[in-house]
Amino acid sequence: MGDMGDRDDPYRLGRFAAAQDRGGTYQRALAELRAGRKVSHWMWFIFPQVAGLGLSAMAREYAISSLQEARAYLAHPVLGPRLAECAGALLATRGKSAEDIHRQGHMPYRLIRRLPFQPGEYLQDVAMSRWTAWVGKNADGVVVIGLAVVSGLLGLADIMGTYKVDAAILTVLALLALTLLRDRVQVESAEKRAGEFIARATRALETMPTDDRMAQWQETVSGIRTALAHSTLVQVVPGAEMGHVHALARRKTDRWTFKGGTGTYLRAVTLPECLKSAREERRPLKVQFEVIDPTNAELCGRYAAFRSSLAPGPDATGEAWTLDRTRKEAFATILAACWYRQRFTLLDVAGGLSAAMSTFRVDMSSSLLIITQEESAAPALVVEAGKPHYSAYERELQSSFDQARQVPLGLGREVPLSDEPTVDEARRLLARLGVALPSTFGDRDVSDIIGKAIRPRNPYR
Repeated sequence: MGDMGDRDDPYRLGRFAAAQDRGGTYQRALAELRAGRKVSHWMWFIFPQVAGLGLSAMAREYAISSLQEARAYLAHPVLGPRLAECAGALLATRGKSAEDIHRQGHMPYRLIRRLPFQPGEYLQDVAMSRWTAWVGKNADGVVVIGLAVVSGLLGLADIMGTYKVDAAILTVLALLALTLLRDRVQVESAEKRAGEFIARATRALETMPTDDRMAQWQETVSGIRTALAHSTLVQVVPGAEMGHVHALARRKTDRWTFKGGTGTYLRAVTLPECLKSAREERRPLKVQFEVIDPTNAELCGRYAAFRSSLAPGPDATGEAWTLDRTRKEAFATILAACWYRQRFTLLDVAGGLSAAMSTFRVDMSSSLLIITQEESAAPALVVEAGKPHYSAYERELQSSFDQARQVPLGLGREVPLSDEPTVDEARRLLARLGVALPSTFGDRDVSDIIGKAIRPRNPYR
């Protein structure tokens, strides 16, 4: 169970809204539901599940832990309507089951049938109430159908003595009325029907026992959790979902270790977001990074060739990978570390320069280890703190850092940096740290490095 939030959001429902809004995830999920095929990963925070069903970090983060939290979710001004809209899209999909649409393992559906309570116990009257409401809503059509069919059949049998053509017309009118009623049903808003379902679910929640049922559910799930705990030592996560995983890793972490290419994503997202949380909570933050050595032109050239082979042409920043860009990105990471350190006294940052190129990126927070590839669409490996591989990689990262060329970032305090560092300040700082810029870099190149350091762009957006 996650920790409680502030008074305005005691169940931390904001985590669901943030996840749904990130990168247009909610709109993408809704479009996939309407198309009848789920192709990306959003189940955790679009259709929340009961705490205990999932063992992954994402499943636990976005689990509903109590009936009170479920009621609050349904009553939320954004999440409630969105759940209704998604449920409506699911209901409007014809000819496919939920299993067909989600294309996932059916374990959640089997588990829900084993719950100590069943939705059917509370919704047995749905069919009759829906029929009654439908007849009342469409009384005019029902009357027309009745009159037309009865009169038409009597006329066809010559019981009323009318002409058969009149009887046929009445029968056609009856069919037309039936068609109109059918169209009313088809064009009825799926969102409205889903809203009615949510309202019934809310009433059902209000009538359900609380503590005893939840306790019984937790007891039922505990055995499953114990049996599966050792099978989830390493999780494989699709590349498209790494933004969510990184956000989860950054949450309340007091340390971050990175080893990779040039640290572009570290500058653009990780470091600013971690510092923002640390400032808000007034706690220290320790950051350690290891990137390729920008003074090693041969190494940077190999890295640029590797990145270009993965995706020729510009990436999301609008730039292609070249030797000069690779060196500028690595220099910018060093400059950014000093710039942030001078502005946040509780930041403890250490940097190392590697003489070898790696095709993987490793990020480690106090809760998660994340191993990704330079190709953003490639799947990633995620290991939770406390698992054997987490400790092993912690040792590996420290051993690699110890063998790297250390950057004496502490000396950076001797060269104060302006809020918008000047070209001269950047040159003097990097020279003081022993990583002087190439003689071929002019003022425009240095200005480019400064921009990358303090106004970085996310290369994967």
